[in-house]
Order: sequence, then structure tokens, then C-alpha cells
Amino acid sequence: EQEEQEEQDYEEQEYIEIIGKIITVDAGKFNTFEIKDEDGRTHKVLWLTYVDNDDLLEEAKKGKIAYVFTTMELDIYDPRIGEYRNMLILDRIDTKQE
Repeated sequence: EQEEQEEQDYEEQEYIEIIGKIITVDAGKFNTFEIKDEDGRTHKVLWLTYVDNDDLLEEAKKGKIAYVFTTMELDIYDPRIGEYRNMLILDRIDTKQE
């Protein structure tokens, strides 16, 4: 029963779209992008898994034009603080339609 619940939780994953430009890239243990959205807010997004349309990332990293970044919210354990943190994980990237 717990396995069914975990599967259901996974399928109900929250996807969040951010339309904006990558302003910084931190290539630490995992690539982290700081994306500034159209309202001027910044979002830290981790690149941990396979990304749909990842061929667009090289161009997006230049930060010249806005893209649509689809992210998932996941609770990831942060050993520095000894607890789980809500993080945005990059799922796909698309060109922004005008």
C-alpha cells in the first residue's frame, strides 16, 4: 500500500514553469542555474536528471534570450543543515513563444 501511495505522489508531481533567462551557472557537484523570471524574481534550479530538449541549454546558459524552464519541486536532503529542503529541479527547456 505504501508503494502505491509513493507512486501516486510521484505522478502528482508539481510542475512549475519559469519564463526567464539564466543569469548565473554554478558548476559545483551539480549544475545550478540562477534564472531571472520576467517579473525580476530569481530562482535557483538544479540540473540533476535528464532534461527534455537539453540541446537548448548551451544557448540558454549564455543568458541572452528568455526560455521556458519547466521544473519539479522536490524535497532534497541537505547535509549542511541536516534536513530536507524544497528545491527546483530542471525537467525540460523550451523556446519561448512570442
